[in-house]
Amino acid sequence: MTVRSARIPDSGTCATRHVARPQVLLVAPPGPERGRLANLVGLLGAVCFAAEGEEDALSAFEHGMRFALVCADTDLRPGGGPEFARRMATVVPEPRPPVILFGNSGDPRGSAAALDGTVAAWVDRRQIYLQWTSRLLSGFLD
Repeated sequence: MTVRSARIPDSGTCATRHVARPQVLLVAPPGPERGRLANLVGLLGAVCFAAEGEEDALSAFEHGMRFALVCADTDLRPGGGPEFARRMATVVPEPRPPVILFGNSGDPRGSAAALDGTVAAWVDRRQIYLQWTSRLLSGFLD
């Protein structure tokens, strides 16, 4: 299976947004976690787009791109992943994709955001490759 990854275009719309496979937006700084998430998303048969921060991610929605799922890092700046999910809920029109946060197990922001309904799920970043994480993601992509 081929892993496809692309950066969000700087302007206008993107021809690949009309592909038949689900599209996932990864909102995370460059690094190994984003790479592992992109690989997992690709293995699940989805097209992966990467945004380095809140503004890049929100501009993708403003340019008309639609995603089946958004995966965000709890360490996003400014404010972190939960704050990004709250902002997305006020800026992105319905239907909004669910947001899954990935973060450190000791960080209470992720679990609190999942409990209050801000995000659909929270996953410890060390568990990205576990089978239940694949099942969780694929449940949102079916």
